[in-house]
Amino acid sequence: KREELLSLVKAYQRLIRIVPERERDVALALLAGGVHSALQIAQMTRKDFMGKFAGLLKDEQLADSIYQNALKKRGVILIQYMDVYQNNEPHIKAARFS
Repeated sequence: KREELLSLVKAYQRLIRIVPERERDVALALLAGGVHSALQIAQMTRKDFMGKFAGLLKDEQLADSIYQNALKKRGVILIQYMDVYQNNEPHIKAARFS
C-alpha cells in the first residue's frame, strides 16, 4: 500500500509540472484517467489525447496546453538523456576532459 501511494504521489508531481498552476486539480483527473507522466502524454498523437481527455478536462484549450507542455517536457528530457549518454561514451572518458 505504501509503495502504491508513493507511486501515485510521484506521478502527481510529474503531472503538475505540465499542468497550468491554476488548474492543479486537472492532474488528479489525468491520474484517474490512467496518465502518469508527460512522456506518456507525448507518446500519444494530439488527436488521441484530445479525444480521450478533452472531454474529461472540459476545456479543449486546457487539454491542448497540457499536450504542448508534455511535448516540451519530452524534448527537455531527451536532451538531458542524450547529454548523459554521450558523456559516458568510452572515447569521452578516455579523453580525460576536465
